Amino acid sequence: MHPVKANADGSFTYLFIMDSYVKGADYEIESLIKKMYGAKQGAEYYKLFEGAILPGKDVGYLVTQSKD
Repeated sequence: MHPVKANADGSFTYLFIMDSYVKGADYEIESLIKKMYGAKQGAEYYKLFEGAILPGKDVGYLVTQSKD
């Protein structure tokens, strides 16, 4: 998924959907990036990721999948 257009302030909204949920699994973006790309490259990618987040504007939601 990716945004169709910029928000009014020029920023973009992205969603990270972790499906399916596994109890006790690690869903932290930093560790997932490092697992995927290795410690050194992962750290560089995570730094880019952190730099793309507007300070105080990140929001997290916990949701439950419905049966429908």
